[in-house]
Amino acid sequence: MQPKFFNLNLKHKLAEAVSHFIIINPNSGRRKGKRDWPHIATLLQDAGIVYEYTFTHARLDAVTLAKQAVERGIRNIIVIAGDGTLNEAANGILLQQAVPSNEVSLGMIPVGTGNDWGRMYQCPTTFEDCVNMIRDGHSILQDAGVVIFSDAGIIEKRYFINVAGIGCDAVVVKDTNRRKDEGGGGKIAYMLSLLRSIFKFSSLNASITADGQQLFSGELYSANFGICRYSGGGMMQVPHAIPDDGLLDITIIRRVGKMKIIRNTPKLYDGTFTIMKEVSVHRAASVTIHSNNDLLLEADGESLGTAPIEVSVLTKALRIIVPLKSEK
Repeated sequence: MQPKFFNLNLKHKLAEAVSHFIIINPNSGRRKGKRDWPHIATLLQDAGIVYEYTFTHARLDAVTLAKQAVERGIRNIIVIAGDGTLNEAANGILLQQAVPSNEVSLGMIPVGTGNDWGRMYQCPTTFEDCVNMIRDGHSILQDAGVVIFSDAGIIEKRYFINVAGIGCDAVVVKDTNRRKDEGGGGKIAYMLSLLRSIFKFSSLNASITADGQQLFSGELYSANFGICRYSGGGMMQVPHAIPDDGLLDITIIRRVGKMKIIRNTPKLYDGTFTIMKEVSVHRAASVTIHSNNDLLLEADGESLGTAPIEVSVLTKALRIIVPLKSEK
């Protein structure tokens, strides 16, 4: 897939003159990516940002596109999409071997429905402010998570930059993604998937070991492993996560009644659900999960595979573009 140039005259310039590679998911936000691209392109041009751009056509395209751009010498990757495509671009940066991953800057202009990663850094939501943030180029380092899991009996690896989850959390994500594939999406679709999953899901037997110590063994409802704090359109399932401390924030929910889950769902948005007696919070550098059941895994809102699962951290592996006054 060849990148396209906004200004065709750029084809005659040296590759080194291109400062940014832009990956656009045209389907993000119910095709908001494609619809708003001409306006964003004008803003980028007015800001003096010299770039190449291309659209994704299928899942995982952004992994290859980001990887190839870095290998060609570009050191600034911008995603115009949602959190899923941002995750793919981060995977591409982490997979390439041309330079250390934290020598490549990653930024985002959000057009998705959740946009949870940007909440961590209070990233702007208007296109004008996002372009100004990219032009300013202020960056910090954050950790990346690594998940190793089983996919139809094959061991796979994937990176994540926000939150991973197992149990009911992963079931909600799987149902939400199915609705997206069928043409539905947005916050209402997510809430419908959440309610549907609460009533259908039953706790599964699992064991969780962190840094060599057993944290949990028994009937597991859900668990999350966070680099950043937000997921599910603003939920704080790992409310105290610090994105550059070299540790995973872990929230474990043991077996709990369905009506109690429903009553406490609003507390997911401020993190106060963690005071429930069925909930425990931890920090660790590595986690191992085993289960004899079909325990599903998701990471950054993407359905992946099943247990056995290993989760670990790459410390300060990504350089991300954030506002100058960003707070963690």
